This record gives sequence, C-alpha cells and structure tokens, in this order.
Amino acid sequence: MPTAAFLLSACGASTTVTVVRTMTVKEAQTVTVTQTSAASTSVASTAESILPPATVPPQAPECSAQLQIGADGNAGPLTCPNGALNALAWAYFAKDDPLVMTLGPNATPDQVLQAMCSDLHTNSTGVIELSAYRLAALYYGWQFGISPTQEFPGACSTPP
Repeated sequence: MPTAAFLLSACGASTTVTVVRTMTVKEAQTVTVTQTSAASTSVASTAESILPPATVPPQAPECSAQLQIGADGNAGPLTCPNGALNALAWAYFAKDDPLVMTLGPNATPDQVLQAMCSDLHTNSTGVIELSAYRLAALYYGWQFGISPTQEFPGACSTPP
C-alpha cells in the first residue's frame, strides 16, 4: 500500500513542501520515488537567531536543506554537507516539544538522558528521540565524555 511522506525545502523566506510517494516492494524493502532538483542552501547563523524551543542562540552555524520524512516519522538530513545544523530539521522535530531540545548548553549527561526517557514515554520513539538528541547536541555544543545515547533507551524505566 503506498504511503506519503513530505519533503520540505526553504529558500529565503519561502518554504516548499513536496509530497513523496513510497511504495512497498517487499516487506523489508521500500522504494521512494521523488522528483527533486533543489540543492542544499547554506545560511549563516546570526547571534540573534534562536530556534524555538531553545532560549539561546545555537553554538553551530545554521543552514536549510531539503528535508525528507520517513514512514516512521524520522527525518533528515539533520545537517548540511558542511556540518551546519539544518534549521528545517530542527523545526520538524521541535513541533512535538521534546524536552531534550529545551535543556540548554549547560545540561549534564544525566539531565539529557532523563529528558530523552521522558520524551520516549510521552510523545516520541527511539529513532525520533535520537535525532532530536543529535540536533540538540549540535545546537547547544554538548560534548560529553560518554554520550547519553549509549544508555538510551535501556536506562529508561517503564512509565508508571
């Protein structure tokens, strides 16, 4: 049965949404048919540029790159080829208000893991939460000795 996904792209102040049809070929394999000709567009970050739900500017430069959303709700790319944070990916994941994207630059690994577990039990999935974490880590400049993702989701207890 065909399913639909969406591609988002931005250029300046305008945003384009393209519907992509995904057709199941076999149970374990899907083929995505797209017609795109747009390339990634890098945009320099400014000190005043704060992406909600963050309350501080990003530590990484921002860019806008066409976003592909998978059938499982995950999306990418999270970064542009130059390593900059894809602002379209940030906006896509931020729409579900994940706690991990609100923690700020001074979060500890334990706070991050607790937020990820809370998100997992309320409105997220493991793959989506890992993407939200990767965006937040880039945005806030987190550099932990041991990544909270190494304990996730195993350290998350079942919800009460």
